[in-house]
Amino acid sequence: TRRSSDLEKEVIRGKLNTANSLATTSTTRTMQGLRAFITTINSTVTASSFTANPHLYLGDAWQNVYDQGGSSNETWCVLAGPTRYRDISNLNDTKIEDTSNIESFKRVVRRYTGPFGSAEVILARTLPNNEVLLVPRERVKVVPLQGRSFGVQEMGIIGDNRKALLTGEYTLEVHHANAMARIV
Repeated sequence: TRRSSDLEKEVIRGKLNTANSLATTSTTRTMQGLRAFITTINSTVTASSFTANPHLYLGDAWQNVYDQGGSSNETWCVLAGPTRYRDISNLNDTKIEDTSNIESFKRVVRRYTGPFGSAEVILARTLPNNEVLLVPRERVKVVPLQGRSFGVQEMGIIGDNRKALLTGEYTLEVHHANAMARIV
């Protein structure tokens, strides 16, 4: 059985198997993930450099996106692997929410705003620890193959036992990928 996390993983990390586009009874179809589409703007940084100044690397990547045609009017998101998510949240290290009537301590960045726009920051468990994707939501869509959206196919009824098969095939549609960024 497939889970929604499997779809998330394929959307972000999927690798297209061009030799097996139709699949078989023992293999599934594959699709190219978002990481593979983003080939124009790839910033390679050492781990300690990003940790020391995430704002610098996000700003540089976002400027490159802007230079390639990205717009501040789009709905941006920063998908971050666990380590980079913590690094981005540490941008807020001087602003800690701590009140005497609530027993909580909070230090997390959910929205990042820089010179080229604003983005929701999302922890992406399917990204490697030290990776960040800068993506506009309007240009990325998960769409069903023609006639293959999710559906239920009845398999049979035996007494009170009812069997069904959940079916569906989807692919990733990405527009203007050269105005997105990947920081590794």
